[in-house]
Amino acid sequence: MLQVSKDVDLGSTKNWVVKSGFGGIRSMEAKKMLLQMEEVTKLISQRPLVIFSKSDCCMCYSIETLFRGFGANSAIHEVDQIPRGQEIEEALSSLGCNPTVPVVFIGGELGGGAGEVISLHLKRSLIPWLKRVKALWV
Repeated sequence: MLQVSKDVDLGSTKNWVVKSGFGGIRSMEAKKMLLQMEEVTKLISQRPLVIFSKSDCCMCYSIETLFRGFGANSAIHEVDQIPRGQEIEEALSSLGCNPTVPVVFIGGELGGGAGEVISLHLKRSLIPWLKRVKALWV
């Protein structure tokens, strides 16, 4: 259980310091990041292939088209169109995803952005991975 223990003024921004049930002190920023990561974890656990995308991103469209061409069963979350999309994008950024879209998770694992996915495909390891996690039936 989290309890607010004191208010800390950090210049122009205010962070609430939160005491966790584990005895540690966490800022509201850290709590926010944990909630964002929980949302991403929940979304990637629902399907074997999850793509985080933006509706106006040409690389996102290319990656989505690649997977559609395989006949892959994917869940596409357009972060500019869904509730809490900006928070999800912040969580993806904290994972080291830069740019934050497109980002692909395969079987709950970070497959990477457009460059990594294309590289996996050129190495002929993308389709076997999709088959292994049952995102593709061929």
